[in-house]
Amino acid sequence: MARATTLRPIKFRPVPRLLDHIGLAMYSNFNKAIAELVVNGYDADATHVAVKIDAKEIIIRDDGAGMNEDDIRNSYMMLGSDQKRNLKRTPRFNRLPIGNKGIGKLAGLGIARRISVTTTKDGVTLAYDIDRDELEKSRTIEDSRHDLRVIDPTEKRPGTTILLTKIMPHVRIDVPQLRGYLAREIPQDRNFQITVNDEKCLRKDIPAKRKIPVELKDEVCGRVVGEIVVAKKVLTNIAPGILTTVRGRVVGEPSLFDLNSGPHKYHYAFLLTGQVEVPNFDPEDEVDLVPVIATDREGFNRNHPKYRAYHTLMTDLLVKICREEEKEAESKRQKEVEAKVQDAIKRVADDLNAFNKAKQQEVKNLDAPTAQPSESGTKKVSVKVDEEFHETTRPDERHRTNPVGITDKRLRKELDALPGIGQIHLGSKRYKITMKPLGVDDFECRIDDDKLIININVSHPAYEQAVEEKSVEITVFRAIGSAFAWKESTTSEEMYHTLDELIRFQAFRLATRRLRKSGA
Repeated sequence: MARATTLRPIKFRPVPRLLDHIGLAMYSNFNKAIAELVVNGYDADATHVAVKIDAKEIIIRDDGAGMNEDDIRNSYMMLGSDQKRNLKRTPRFNRLPIGNKGIGKLAGLGIARRISVTTTKDGVTLAYDIDRDELEKSRTIEDSRHDLRVIDPTEKRPGTTILLTKIMPHVRIDVPQLRGYLAREIPQDRNFQITVNDEKCLRKDIPAKRKIPVELKDEVCGRVVGEIVVAKKVLTNIAPGILTTVRGRVVGEPSLFDLNSGPHKYHYAFLLTGQVEVPNFDPEDEVDLVPVIATDREGFNRNHPKYRAYHTLMTDLLVKICREEEKEAESKRQKEVEAKVQDAIKRVADDLNAFNKAKQQEVKNLDAPTAQPSESGTKKVSVKVDEEFHETTRPDERHRTNPVGITDKRLRKELDALPGIGQIHLGSKRYKITMKPLGVDDFECRIDDDKLIININVSHPAYEQAVEEKSVEITVFRAIGSAFAWKESTTSEEMYHTLDELIRFQAFRLATRRLRKSGA
């Protein structure tokens, strides 16, 4: 059996380039990098973090606890350490630390090649620099050296200042956008404020139609608490969707979950915003090898059982909200249509009564002694055979706008009991006008000679379209006129002739009203 000789133990020797691979690349986004440095102030119990930006340098200054030599050597310089999470609450404001993965401290190196740190604690001020150019000269990260200096402070109150210089060429700075990002991403209250170039980072107040408290619980993902806002109008300055927070800090982008991934698209999804907290996503509570939150905090590990349960929970909730909004909007739209149709019916009744009066006058003139008799010497009478009056239970598509009669006895009774909106004289009959929705598949208008009723089916799509096109009066007149013309005619030529007379008559009346209204 071969004998084994134990040699000096081997160890990993990370090269400086590894910093890019394990994390700094995720901080190449300017807003995200600054947010990570601001978070350090929040976790240090600061009340204020001030960000100052100009063309050559960026300064992030906080009034937190600061760091002493031990903090720097055994905490700051430890990459990937979870020491912050081991601290359950901060000593001054009892905050849950929101720093992440132990590499956010180097986020500045994603946008600048040099970080200079000055920090004061217990009356002692220390300073040190981390320069990428110098760091990359070392064979390994452990071989790099960074001088730690004690300096005479200009300000002895505790706090930390981070100076970023040698800004990288890819960096695009948008100060207003940064303010909005910080306001959204990092929790603020009366004990913690962020300013950028002396202006507070405040969330924009979105005019809300309604605010919906969220308090859900699931066996897998745990509690979900927060608020969903239904905006008064489509969101333009911010992306629609719900922000998910853990320890009050946003993870990823606003999400509508699976709201519009199915066959049915919800228009009202673009009115939804808000924020919910999922405490059970806290890495501190993780027992699995794979955490719920992705390493870069840009989102979640979507296959994680906790996230899948949360995703389903939120999708169901948003679908429910959108359906409620659709139902409410449909009810409101229907009421608007009904009001406008009812208003139009009054004028249409006047026009049809005037038309009927004019036709009666024509008959009188024809019956006068001076009038020439017709070829047959008698007045022509319109006659329909019984088959033409036959009404099926469902409308015949060929005569969709030309129905006669109501065969449903219950419906006829209901219409007969309704108070009339007005009366219309057509031919020798006087009809009561009713307005009752009969569904989108029924006719626009029904004329029943048995009960002398003209019913306007206000749920027909033609009326909703007429409201949008501002042609309600014309649509109501055409619906009644078409049904009447078909009812009174024995041939299609007669029907079109009668309908043409009606339309021309209404066009003249509309033009006259417009002229009177304009004062011409």
